[in-house]
Amino acid sequence: MTEKSSEIQEIFQHRLDVTLKISQLNAQHLQQSQHLMGVRLDVQRCADKVDENTADAALQAEYAQSKALEARLVSEMEQCDANRMKFEREVEKLDRKLAAL
Repeated sequence: MTEKSSEIQEIFQHRLDVTLKISQLNAQHLQQSQHLMGVRLDVQRCADKVDENTADAALQAEYAQSKALEARLVSEMEQCDANRMKFEREVEKLDRKLAAL
């Protein structure tokens, strides 16, 4: 195998590894998104009852926990998106390397 073909093979393998990471992050983002939608339903349900001034301490605690979970999930999704974008830029860089060979 020539040095050039060996380099191409290494770049392709690295590209496959990065593409797998992107796929995993996409799956993670989907799961987080689904979880977030469920949490937002809980937040809305609690908010409706809290607004009616019929909330007891347990409901107010559930509302606070749901809001905190919502904020955490949004933060995790933003981090997931940032990681995905990093890997997508890496794929673009690898594609430019391959095109130059």
